Amino acid sequence: MTTLYVTDQGAYLRVQHQQFQVFHQDELRCSVPASRISHVVLFGSCNVSHGAVSLALRRRIPVLYLSTKGKYFGRLQTTGQAKIDYLTQQVQKSLDQAFIRQQSASMIVGKLHNSRILLLA
Repeated sequence: MTTLYVTDQGAYLRVQHQQFQVFHQDELRCSVPASRISHVVLFGSCNVSHGAVSLALRRRIPVLYLSTKGKYFGRLQTTGQAKIDYLTQQVQKSLDQAFIRQQSASMIVGKLHNSRILLLA
């Protein structure tokens, strides 16, 4: 997950096909799938479409409003209910020893792979 920073003054954040799109002077500057975004940070005079606000709220992605110099103004964030089904599944998986071993092995393999790549660079 990553944070989407919108810093260009007059930029416009909108959504199309489940992707946040940043436009500046009628030119598409970037497009990022909403599934990869954890936060949206808007600096200064940026505009946000209703669709972008709606998607952020549905996906529980906080939108932070800052001045052009980074002074905090506020945030838009839902206080909606937790997804009970998701939390129940987490508890069930935490009791499944085979799942725990498989996840642990995957993390170790990933860590070793990344360490190898780092050492070879």
